Amino acid sequence: MDIDEHSYNYEQLDKLLYRFLSSRKKYKNTAPNDSLIIYDNKQLYFEKGEFIILASRPSIGKTALALNWVYDFAAKQNKPVGFITSGIPDSESLILRLITLESKISPAKLRTGLLNENDTELIANATTKLCNLPIFLSDIPNAKFEDIETIATEMLNKEKIEILFIDGFEYLYEIAVSKSFCNNAQWAEQMAPYYDEIYFMMENLKTLANKLQIPIILLVPIKQDTFCDEPTIKSFEDKLIIPRTADKVIFLHRDRVKDADKWQTAKLIVAKNEHGTGGDMLIRFCCRTGEIIYDDKDAK
Repeated sequence: MDIDEHSYNYEQLDKLLYRFLSSRKKYKNTAPNDSLIIYDNKQLYFEKGEFIILASRPSIGKTALALNWVYDFAAKQNKPVGFITSGIPDSESLILRLITLESKISPAKLRTGLLNENDTELIANATTKLCNLPIFLSDIPNAKFEDIETIATEMLNKEKIEILFIDGFEYLYEIAVSKSFCNNAQWAEQMAPYYDEIYFMMENLKTLANKLQIPIILLVPIKQDTFCDEPTIKSFEDKLIIPRTADKVIFLHRDRVKDADKWQTAKLIVAKNEHGTGGDMLIRFCCRTGEIIYDDKDAK
């Protein structure tokens, strides 16, 4: 065999540098013009084709935070938003949370139905407004990746969604590991059963974001730390392929409080950002309604 035809597994640094500088996006201190910006906050933006991980420990409020973003895009910016849950159907819970965000009436009060006349009026006004918002929900039970891809593509083509949220990572992951995740299951059987399935799932979601050219935000739970320290990339433990695959990793961190009526300081931690800088951002979290605000002076 001619030596020129041999395929080497290494390259000289100058070639790698040229490839890196030629293809790499320049780091930016401000959001690009076509990105989606949350609450007019130039530090928190999502670019087309990005695959974003939003993670927190259990019951800290990542779904509440995601719904705040959904509401902001749809109600305040008139941008169509898709939200897919994999696993147990959850549309009723999501609707309840959205009514809470708009009416400021707690989910517990909505569930019990113990409402006064003023509450009834607030709910009526809230539902009227929500009916006109471009928010599209899907909660097909035990959704596989092909289901998510089909739904997301349909939402894009028919409803022109500009961003997609995916919740229910635990169920999606269980399906992946059970080998019923995709048509390539026979191929997956020949691979290491744990690492390769989650790698395959992350790569497919990242490819989907790039294919649809919209940001896709995947909500991922991480285990509770014994000392309740701030989460880091290491908090993914044996699933480090998740942050490695993502373009952006954002953690929500706060302490649990017993008084649900209080506003609490919380923190958004941008631990990874392939297209910009990382850093922390203080927010205020209302434990009663799940409302998020970005200016402390507005909290009551």
